[in-house]
Amino acid sequence: MLGGMDEDTQKKMTLAQKEGFDQICKLLSTDMRADFFKSQVVARPANWMKSKSRIDWWNAFSEQLGWTTWQASVNVESVQWLQPVLKSLGVHQTLRYPKDPNMKAEETPRAVRALSLDLTKSLLENREESESIINADAAESTPELQLGIEWAVKNGYLLLVYLMLVRWMDFAAKYKGPVTREIFQNAFVAAAQSHCDWLVKVLLQHDADMDAQDERGVSAFNELVDTGQAKACQILMENGQDPNRNGPQNLRPLSIAATSGHPDVIKVLLDYGAELDYRDGYGFTALHWAVGQRKINAVRMLLSAGADIETRDIDERTPLLSAVVENRVWIVELLLENGADLNACDKNGENALMIAADRGYNDILCLLLTKGPVLDLQNKKGFRAIDLARNKNRTEAIAALEAADRRRA
Repeated sequence: MLGGMDEDTQKKMTLAQKEGFDQICKLLSTDMRADFFKSQVVARPANWMKSKSRIDWWNAFSEQLGWTTWQASVNVESVQWLQPVLKSLGVHQTLRYPKDPNMKAEETPRAVRALSLDLTKSLLENREESESIINADAAESTPELQLGIEWAVKNGYLLLVYLMLVRWMDFAAKYKGPVTREIFQNAFVAAAQSHCDWLVKVLLQHDADMDAQDERGVSAFNELVDTGQAKACQILMENGQDPNRNGPQNLRPLSIAATSGHPDVIKVLLDYGAELDYRDGYGFTALHWAVGQRKINAVRMLLSAGADIETRDIDERTPLLSAVVENRVWIVELLLENGADLNACDKNGENALMIAADRGYNDILCLLLTKGPVLDLQNKKGFRAIDLARNKNRTEAIAALEAADRRRA
């Protein structure tokens, strides 16, 4: 008896398997491209045409479908009777793939094994094994399965990814709650990483939630933004992803990209309508985040896009003041070159020169002095930059400020 099924259920299952097998045999032995797309309620790819590329696509499809069916016959005892017929149709019992210099030799068989098991999970007969798989699906994707998806995408086996995603959607339909959200998040990451618009549309047509979050509170889009995958982000936005939807800690995608230092992601987000100068609960803009995390390439990209260089956070700090606090001389220089106000003050009435003098950031202090700051400006306690340096006995800063004062005189 299959997994504890009664005899009537077992007969229905066997009949369904036979009908499914008959359809697979037709696909493998005849040209049924149009019927396949119609049956899946999926539009043909936009560049579909009668050409060598179309023939190559169909050959690849047949190879992957045949291999998947063969794996089912190997992994599931009740359908081993398929093997003679599959052999007569010349199905591929192994997958062909180029040698990947970026993948270790032992990783390829592990990846293929992970794909084989995942694609045939729903057919497994052993109840204990099936339940263990459900528990595994409820947690994060295993490293083996992640490796399998990466391998399939790199080698162009998109049908295998498609079949895997559909299986995940079937699973999600049965198990609601955190498990479903985790599945949706993983599925959209896998689809977008394949750079295949069609796979994303498949998920949406299966009512998958593009904004579903994993247990960390991270959506597929935010994960792709954080890991710098600009093309994958673009594919999701082309399918309706909001570039201004808040992510973890209420950070918007643009701020996440700035924090992680991905200028190419910043550009594509802005191209699709991300709000450049949005201020979060801390008053930070994406430019503040890039400065605070010392991501100079992100700072350059945001400035070139026209980011407000004088925007202020809740402490009234401009990006320049934040850069001084972080002691990042090259970012300070970049901001000054782009017109940052040298004498802007924070909520304590302190400008960049005062902060540098107080903290003993001598490289920044010397740079600021070459730009002609107001030396006699006082903070809210009545202290000038030189007073703050003297209070902390910053000897180098004191000498530099006294020399600047003499030159002025």
